[in-house]
Amino acid sequence: MHQLRHEPVSKKNFSCLEQVEITPEQSRLLGGGSVYKILASAYVRLHERNWDVRLVFHNDQVIGHYCLVYPDDRSLCSLSGLVVDARWQSQGFGRQILKDILENCRREFPGLNYLGLTVHPDNKPAIALYESSGFEMQENMFHNDRVMRYYF
Repeated sequence: MHQLRHEPVSKKNFSCLEQVEITPEQSRLLGGGSVYKILASAYVRLHERNWDVRLVFHNDQVIGHYCLVYPDDRSLCSLSGLVVDARWQSQGFGRQILKDILENCRREFPGLNYLGLTVHPDNKPAIALYESSGFEMQENMFHNDRVMRYYF
């Protein structure tokens, strides 16, 4: 098991988001330019209470990031922009980050019904990771992406 640190994006560490490298295939599956959308959203929403962009560090090296979006009552939560740096893939970091996210959601959102996400239908590695972590594929689609949910 990897020891990871999940840190909210702030003005102090914002530039760390730019250090995350993605492969051309990741860019395609993320809809191209999605990492820059995350960067822009993180910058604009640094102080919004229902938009939580986090960096993930391993040994003080940024290895990924993700966003959690939730309503005021925290009854549900959406995970978006989960990216593991290309240099850190295939080493179990994605699985550990997802495990940490689920544990943090249990602790930070005690009334949470489910954690939802969308995934490109061609992103077979991500779908396999999510399903093996307990996410269930839903019947509906959202902007041509598959919808998955983890029920608490």
